[in-house]
Amino acid sequence: MMRIPPDYIKVYISATDALDDPAVYERLYLMLPDFRREKADSYKVAGPRNQSVAAFCLLIYGLNELQIDLAAPDIWSALDYQTTETGKPYFVGEPDIHFSLSHTKGAVMCAISGSEVGCDIERIDRRMDLESVAARIFTEKEIRDCRVDPKEFFRIWTRKEAYSKYTGQGLKQISDRFDLEKADAHIVSGETTTHIWSVASETVNLSSKEANIISIDNILSELS
Repeated sequence: MMRIPPDYIKVYISATDALDDPAVYERLYLMLPDFRREKADSYKVAGPRNQSVAAFCLLIYGLNELQIDLAAPDIWSALDYQTTETGKPYFVGEPDIHFSLSHTKGAVMCAISGSEVGCDIERIDRRMDLESVAARIFTEKEIRDCRVDPKEFFRIWTRKEAYSKYTGQGLKQISDRFDLEKADAHIVSGETTTHIWSVASETVNLSSKEANIISIDNILSELS
């Protein structure tokens, strides 16, 4: 069983456009364990299928940085990937390795830590009916903030989603209109030109500048 310090944290983000090339998709797909290939195969639409493959490859990339030998016989059986009833993933065989995955149109994200962690990434989509969604799940103050800056909607949403993954409560917690100001976790947000992301962590106050932007070429070169 591996031991990593509780304050260890790595955040990885990657664009997914490269997976539109069938040859690139196939190379990444073949890196996956059988159970994740089955999950990818369950998607009938190319976009979500590409995202599912790329997100798990980021996890593999992060595990490789922890020097876990993913080529070892029965390694995935030893790690024993499982999810809770609310969908929070974990390794039965490596309980000190905490991780979270997120994917959206055009990008994927993975956070790996030595303590509880949750992450979320969303594409900035101004075509959404932001006010209608916010009215159902945001606090009054959060709704006012969104009206001042529509992009704030995505920052608040990703922070709520990351925190709900951190706690393991999932979408139920988001629908309960919980107040982010009362969250008992470190939450940091960052953005690219097209996406906003957030990470909630138990012990680490991560800087937004510490996210690792990993290209698909990086993944292929490191893991092939």
